[in-house]
Amino acid sequence: MSSIILKAKHRDDFTMISNCFIDQYMPEAPGNYVKLYLYLVRQSYTDLELSMEALADTFICNEGDLIRGMRYWQNRNLLHLEVNENNEIVSIELQTCKPNPSYKKPVDTTDLTKTVKNVKNVLSKERRAADNLSSIQVEEPENTRIDIKVDKQIPAPERPSYSLDDNSRLYEEKTVKTILYVAETMLERNLTSTDTAWLLYFYDQLGFDEDLITYLIDYCLENSHSNINYIKSVALAWAKDGIKTEEEAKHKVEENRLFNKNIYPIMKALGINNRNPATEEEEYIKRWTSDYCFPMNIIIEACNKTIQAISKPSFKYADSILNRWKKLGVANLEDIKKLDAEHAKNVSKKVTQTSSVINIKPNAFANFDQREQDMDELEKKLLANRK
Repeated sequence: MSSIILKAKHRDDFTMISNCFIDQYMPEAPGNYVKLYLYLVRQSYTDLELSMEALADTFICNEGDLIRGMRYWQNRNLLHLEVNENNEIVSIELQTCKPNPSYKKPVDTTDLTKTVKNVKNVLSKERRAADNLSSIQVEEPENTRIDIKVDKQIPAPERPSYSLDDNSRLYEEKTVKTILYVAETMLERNLTSTDTAWLLYFYDQLGFDEDLITYLIDYCLENSHSNINYIKSVALAWAKDGIKTEEEAKHKVEENRLFNKNIYPIMKALGINNRNPATEEEEYIKRWTSDYCFPMNIIIEACNKTIQAISKPSFKYADSILNRWKKLGVANLEDIKKLDAEHAKNVSKKVTQTSSVINIKPNAFANFDQREQDMDELEKKLLANRK
């Protein structure tokens, strides 16, 4: 019997994906990570060699984003990465898709009404939290940041709106594609239309470049905030301060960090422990640290002297002390000790001079010239006159 030749058209036009992946891994994974995984599965059906550079060009991203995506799937045992001595990835092995330990079965449809109600409650809380963002009171911990100020923001729409033509124009730009990809990767979620609109606003209206937007998101995530309302507040505050580059933003963040680090020791030295500084008080602190350029120990000393002198907190009184020290060229605590010693010496000298001088006010009695006479001789004269 002759051999049978089996032929099929478009034999390589499909890629097999495990239902386990679709059901249990894909729903919770960031969209860009899903794209990467599907692409790797697709390439596993070919004999083509991959490179990080080629993958970065394909997905319009940098190699760091690709590595984070691969690590994500390796942590879920869907990939195995082999690296060389330079910690460079040299091979990627796809693993058999096994049930996801963190997978939760869909809620029973009989509980749908209850589920919807719970979701609405969660969304309501999130909205209230977003509305109250600008009024958040910061506690006293040392690492607390106070960098979101309502008066630091610039006017902005409640939600930016872009026409189809605007979207088409922006999406044609490679930078925009990169920004959206990086944002989705860093936030580890699919971007909503609101997320996308604000990211386009930062780029198109505020003039933020790719690096600045990436740093903006990273900064917010570092502070445990991934909500677009928080990200928007920081972006508007930076725009108000004229920040246009990543370096300027980093300088501002460091400036805020140092300022916040100085706030609480100063407030505590003045005996204020139950509130944040008012705007006018913040201006005093900025003057002492930025204009006067005094180190913290000198500022604290001025605050201590304020309490000793008037027994109550007063930024104005402390400022008068620091202003005088600035004019006198005070540079350290030793200079203050010398000034205190000189002041004490002058006070003591004045007291000594005052106690050693008796001021007699001139009067008629004091101006009378006393006469010197012999009383016995005077008595004889009086007796002779009587005779």
